[in-house]
Amino acid sequence: MTPNEKQWDEKRLAALFAAVDADAPPPDEEFLDRLAGQSAEAFQAGASPQTQLPTRRRRMFVLALRTLAATAAAAAVAIACFWSSLFKDDSAVAFENVLEKVA
Repeated sequence: MTPNEKQWDEKRLAALFAAVDADAPPPDEEFLDRLAGQSAEAFQAGASPQTQLPTRRRRMFVLALRTLAATAAAAAVAIACFWSSLFKDDSAVAFENVLEKVA
């Protein structure tokens, strides 16, 4: 779309809105007030943030605990692997001694 086409569209829309606006009656203030009241009542009746908020908090807390538990488990496995790689020879000898004593 070129700038000239955009101006042409804007001119057509302005002409359309001007034609519609010329014959439009003024807004009915009483009707708008009733509509605003009904909308507010419907919104208050439909909204219940107090029942939704604790369940959201509970879910977030459970998710945080699961994440913490998974992180702790992964750290424990990593530390165990590192620790076993440091003392690899001693554990093989100890296990061999146990097997000799049992047999």
